[in-house]
Amino acid sequence: EMAQIDVKMWLKGTDIGEADTIVTIESEARLITAEETGFEKDVHEIDIRLPTGEARTWTISDKNLRAMATRYGTEMSHWIGKPITLYTVPMNIKGKIMPVVYARAT
Repeated sequence: EMAQIDVKMWLKGTDIGEADTIVTIESEARLITAEETGFEKDVHEIDIRLPTGEARTWTISDKNLRAMATRYGTEMSHWIGKPITLYTVPMNIKGKIMPVVYARAT
């Protein structure tokens, strides 16, 4: 039996909107294997807190992980509590234009 997942907890581009949004890093990145996700590749997830106080889990790309490592160092425990600026870029995802979340050093 599959576990019920609260889809509200996953970060979506619509959570960020069109303006840069400063969020707080709440956890170290976790590696989730392709077998666990059902996707074709391993992914990383990181918990963040929105300015509204709501918590979200962000499926973070390798590019965004590298940006954060450049800013805060490679020891992920040092990232907790740090701000990161998120922004969206419209991208074609399976034939539909969707806002995709990226990070920039704050």
